[in-house]
Amino acid sequence: MLILVTGGAASGKSAFAERLCERSSGPRYYLATMSPEGAAAQEKIERHRALRAGRGFRVIERERNLSTLELPADARGGVVLVEDMGTLVANELFSPASSARPTESDALAAAQRAVEGVLHLESQCELLIAVTIESGLGGPAPSVETECYLRALGSAGCMVAARADEVHRCCAGIPTRIKGGLH
Repeated sequence: MLILVTGGAASGKSAFAERLCERSSGPRYYLATMSPEGAAAQEKIERHRALRAGRGFRVIERERNLSTLELPADARGGVVLVEDMGTLVANELFSPASSARPTESDALAAAQRAVEGVLHLESQCELLIAVTIESGLGGPAPSVETECYLRALGSAGCMVAARADEVHRCCAGIPTRIKGGLH
């Protein structure tokens, strides 16, 4: 089963996704996608590790190339939380091997790699919950690079939402189911 949780920045989407995970009686994996580059990123990673401590999550840190990641065997009966697709898409789009100025085709390819990775992981667990940030709520992008990123993020979100069994949107800490599930 695949669940997508989306919403704006600081909307409560991660907390909601973690609560969904905690309903599972099987093993819980937290797939962290943040790249540990720079002091600010390191601080955020440490803060997230502290927030997850003692909550039963086994953490896997992977910045990109999820389609080559093989989960532990016990994940088949458990839940995997991918936190988050916004970071994953950025990592795929702006990888060390990518061009300095991404193009529209680069954005689509990055989105496709991110989605393929998520679907690859879904095939290895009972439940996969992917968190993504809404990209279509803002105004014009300040740069070509940011515009490419927003297009990649939006495309990836749409592709995962199309495949998802459930989609939830969080706003002001309140989750609303917008696809699937029991009504």
